[in-house]
Amino acid sequence: MKIHRVGLNPGNDEGPVPHTGQIAVYNGVAYFTATPDKPYKRDIGIRGQMKELLDRVDARLARVGSDKAMILSIDVTLANVEDVQEMNAVWNEWVDRNDPPARSCTIAQFTKPDILVEVTVRAAVDEERFKAAQAQDAA
Repeated sequence: MKIHRVGLNPGNDEGPVPHTGQIAVYNGVAYFTATPDKPYKRDIGIRGQMKELLDRVDARLARVGSDKAMILSIDVTLANVEDVQEMNAVWNEWVDRNDPPARSCTIAQFTKPDILVEVTVRAAVDEERFKAAQAQDAA
């Protein structure tokens, strides 16, 4: 079985970060992590950062022909335990209520102090939709 690697981490002003891919797809499952938009804006708070990264999740899922109804599990990592309630409010507005994924939430110290949240996603990928998304991405 082939591992498909889709995109590089966009990096910074100097260009992509070649040691980090955006998405890996293997055996019908997409794997990726999403962070808020760079430059990281601590002043928009957990709600703003969560909205940014969930938009990124939607975009990455579309890039491999998947969507949020196909998320198998998602790990949310927060910098501050006090942000759980606000993060949940944004999550509840976004999540597919008919097909909610398994979800965990942990607290960690990030290497970049302005990051308040990141998520790690595992989502099912339909092979035909994946091929179509890849063809569109190449065009």
